[in-house]
Amino acid sequence: MTKVLITLVLTVMAGGAWAGTAAEQLGAAAGGETVHAAQPLVSAPAKVEQEEGPYLPRLKPVSYSDITAGLKKARGLLFEWKENTAAPRFAVPWTYLNGNHCADRALATYLALAAPDKQPVLKIPLSQAAANAYTDSPAIEGTQIDLLAPMNGTQTLYFPDGSSKEYPITWSHHRALGVNVDGQLMAVDLAASDVPIPIKDWVGLYFREYEKVKCSNLNEADYVELMIYETCLHNGWIPGPNGEVPMCKEPKLTCGYKFLEDVGFDPKVKGDAWGGLISAAAGVAYAFAADLQNLQADTGLTLDPVKEVPNLRSKLILDYPSTWTRKY
Repeated sequence: MTKVLITLVLTVMAGGAWAGTAAEQLGAAAGGETVHAAQPLVSAPAKVEQEEGPYLPRLKPVSYSDITAGLKKARGLLFEWKENTAAPRFAVPWTYLNGNHCADRALATYLALAAPDKQPVLKIPLSQAAANAYTDSPAIEGTQIDLLAPMNGTQTLYFPDGSSKEYPITWSHHRALGVNVDGQLMAVDLAASDVPIPIKDWVGLYFREYEKVKCSNLNEADYVELMIYETCLHNGWIPGPNGEVPMCKEPKLTCGYKFLEDVGFDPKVKGDAWGGLISAAAGVAYAFAADLQNLQADTGLTLDPVKEVPNLRSKLILDYPSTWTRKY
């Protein structure tokens, strides 16, 4: 499968297959403990039992303490509109999973980690000078990790006034930032935790039956096969009365993940993510602004976009069989 075809498939999927989601929101920040399961070293061959695919990113390592401090800083990321200085700043609604912006969250996390400020403020639109600063001298190297699995559950949001609201959520993809933490590839996902998460544990936050169903790092062929099948189901690509629409071909695997080679943040490999960094940052800002408006409209609450939104807490309870189902 060529990279051109992969890009086309991703473009089709962008119409609605992506969703940002999480399990126990900020368990570590609330006093919970994240178990650090053993993972393959970046500089060593992958363990056989994990059946890692052929691509493992080679990223400059960052210490656990540094990345944890960086994530604390990133959680307070603020957006500021250049064209409207009177408009209030607003923060990322990390916990609002119905926003379907997990890839945007990964980019926003990276931009916040790479920012030199203690209180990062992303001014929109991003200037060319700022974009060059990110690409030429990044504070951290990272990539994106894409999880594909039939995920379903109920998320409960807890608001500052003591109220709560449940949301049913079903999605098939979840992306996060992948980083090298002390020589170990881990997921950085502020929708789930304020600390980096071992890949196996990160998968388990979203895919309930990961211990029963094989869910490993996929090679390109298996990743594309699973992605095409999910896309087919998501878009209702079923045979018409004359067989004019191809039937969705069931893949060999139900669950898998892949480190994305073309959506990385390595300055030596300026892929698609870098090419449109200025427009991408603006798109991220508009997406999160829409999330905030939708959240307030949905709940009837007026939330402070800086003080209250970053402090929302949530809980996700997964409940589903490990099967793919059509959405339409």
